[in-house]
Amino acid sequence: MFNHNISLANLGLTAGNYSVWGIAYDKSGAVSNIVERSITFAPIQINTAPNSLQFNLNKTTFNPTESITITNGSVIDGNGGTDITRVDFQIRLNNGSTLNVSDATTFTVKGNTANFNYALNLSQFNLANGTHTLWAVAYDKANTISNVVQQPFTIASTVVNDWFSQNLKDKEVIAIARQLGADNRLNRNEMINIFRDTQDGGVVDSVELTDLKTIVASWSRFSMEDHVRVLSNKIVNGNTANTYKGSVLQNLVAGSGAQVMTNLLDKWFFGGDRPTAASGHTFTYQDMRSASLFGQDNNFSYSDIQQGWLGTCYFLSSLGAVANQRPSVIRNMFINNGDGSYTVKFFGQLNGNVTTSADYVTVDSFLPTNVAGWEGGKYYSGQRYANYDNLNLGLWVALAEKAYAQFAEFGSIQQQYSQNSYESIEGGNGFKAMPSITGTKGTFYSDINYSGRTGNMFSLSEIANQLATGKALTTGTISNPRAGIFGNHEYVIVSANITSGKITLYNPHARTNGYENKGILEIFYNDFKSNFDIISAA
Repeated sequence: MFNHNISLANLGLTAGNYSVWGIAYDKSGAVSNIVERSITFAPIQINTAPNSLQFNLNKTTFNPTESITITNGSVIDGNGGTDITRVDFQIRLNNGSTLNVSDATTFTVKGNTANFNYALNLSQFNLANGTHTLWAVAYDKANTISNVVQQPFTIASTVVNDWFSQNLKDKEVIAIARQLGADNRLNRNEMINIFRDTQDGGVVDSVELTDLKTIVASWSRFSMEDHVRVLSNKIVNGNTANTYKGSVLQNLVAGSGAQVMTNLLDKWFFGGDRPTAASGHTFTYQDMRSASLFGQDNNFSYSDIQQGWLGTCYFLSSLGAVANQRPSVIRNMFINNGDGSYTVKFFGQLNGNVTTSADYVTVDSFLPTNVAGWEGGKYYSGQRYANYDNLNLGLWVALAEKAYAQFAEFGSIQQQYSQNSYESIEGGNGFKAMPSITGTKGTFYSDINYSGRTGNMFSLSEIANQLATGKALTTGTISNPRAGIFGNHEYVIVSANITSGKITLYNPHARTNGYENKGILEIFYNDFKSNFDIISAA
């Protein structure tokens, strides 16, 4: 038996396959059999630390909101570029402290060289003015390091003496308002972004609130569209209708939590505060975001109106009368926000007089369906409120009815029940509803004492003349009209024909029976005067 060691260290072997050959001798010189064993020689790889880390900054002086960028930095490693794992970066501040920042971990390898690009946004560090140093070292897989590279850079804040710095105080509000308002315009989405920016830290502080009020008060400087101005004003300066989903929603004040701002934005800019069902009714909201406002042909008519069980004939007939006479008013009534919501324009009324400025609410595209309840002693189910579809009718009538229910919350229409509910708009008069749509004062004509006033019912020729001048007209029935006419109900006056002596009316119920064809009723003037006792005009 024997043991034997052969040192390969000094043999000068190169990598490859070799044989170890052996034969035994006895004292007489006789030899044994030959034994041969194959071996492979693989020299141990000696790790070489990374060397020659090199990079340059894109520039040496920065605004505190800019980014440092490095293009085509490099590390050379004797074991190959694939051995490099990261370049560790730090900022050595001029006050002696150190900031650990993101590393470079992605490389393009070519032979022994690993190349990299790098970007570092300085706005996240709030660096003071002065000269700081970007410090770096490269690591390989054995965790050995390269040479250290230190590149000095200077932070030099540029003091901008513009409207934003002169009139606003909060640093972040100044920055985002300056960025979004650089073109001297602030649209809906830009104002929403500014509002959201003030939710930082979980509260809207007093400085941020003051800045928001300043921006809204400066609406003309930013060419702010009227609806954006009005809705923004409701957020920053409060509103009597600041309720949200049945609960009181406090006005925005210094120290308001971020959720208050979220709820205010949802109510005024996204229509998330939907009206509740009328008393005794139930319904579910149906998502109609895929439907179009005026149907697939983008046209509309008074005949799109199909009233449900809700008692809004006065409003829907007013809507139809305006659509018939001044369609541009209806088209301009809606603003499609492009996110499934619509801002709807109305005009408030104070003591029966129309306010001179428009007001706005925002509704989303969720509309009542599966309606159930009691009406007139009868139980019904399945009937929508104002009807809608995606083919012919579109959404405009149902959205207007929903928006009017939300608008009632302001307390500036004829009803006194000022809540965000469909019940708020049940029952009314066309001469009081049409001004909310048109912004012009409404009047009525009747031979009977009506609301303490009397007037002369229009003659047939006067009706024709009023229509010819663009007046929107509706008419209401007596309590017990003849067969085929719905009592205590309001119709659209579509046209008047002096030659035939007939008036064409539209019933918002859109019925077809022995008297009406899809809501159209033609009636002689004398028959009209016997069954209708008031004409509303605006």
